[in-house]
Amino acid sequence: MNEMEVTVYLSEGLYEYKYCVDGEWKCNPYEPTVVTKEGYINNVIQVIPPQKEQIVIVLGEKLNPDGTPSEILLGRVQALNEYIKENNVTLIILTGGAVSSKEHKSEAQTMKDYLNLIHPNLTINVQLDEQAQNTFQNALNSIELIKKTKYSGGPAVTLISSDFHIPRAYNIFLAFFQKYFTSFQLKTLSSKSPISILQQRQPMEDWLSSETNQKLSSYLNQ
Repeated sequence: MNEMEVTVYLSEGLYEYKYCVDGEWKCNPYEPTVVTKEGYINNVIQVIPPQKEQIVIVLGEKLNPDGTPSEILLGRVQALNEYIKENNVTLIILTGGAVSSKEHKSEAQTMKDYLNLIHPNLTINVQLDEQAQNTFQNALNSIELIKKTKYSGGPAVTLISSDFHIPRAYNIFLAFFQKYFTSFQLKTLSSKSPISILQQRQPMEDWLSSETNQKLSSYLNQ
């Protein structure tokens, strides 16, 4: 298979793009997307300068029936653990309520327990959102926690979720950040899913993405 590669140097800002495949313009479903005012879907990337302080938000995932963390959830925390080894993170937000069962711990607390297990000497400030029941609430509740920290110059945030979830999650978080912050930096980090999970979850994500804009309008107008 022939491969083509190009390097483009971009200044700070938000850029929309697509791929031209055999003469047809297409989006990569595994990269963040936005919907234009005209209804077109484009991939999007934000170019940001290096930051001294960084916030990481990790999105929860339904627990196993016995209350243990799922493979998907463990993958997201493992991605977080690798990220904080290489970056100057000052705040971690773990977001996710007790969606599976009120008898179990919240997704956020479950992530914190696992993070403490694999990174026992963690000194970074960790905040939990144990109320969110969906990605829209993940975004709103995370914003409230960020505001309480009073970061100057706007937050620099890395959003962590699974590869099949990141495009929709980014679209939602971007819309809320644009509403509540005058300046911000938002980038993503995907945890890789096994092929079996990707094949199972991607059709549902595609369907949910088609419903996102209508629900976003409802949340943004609250």
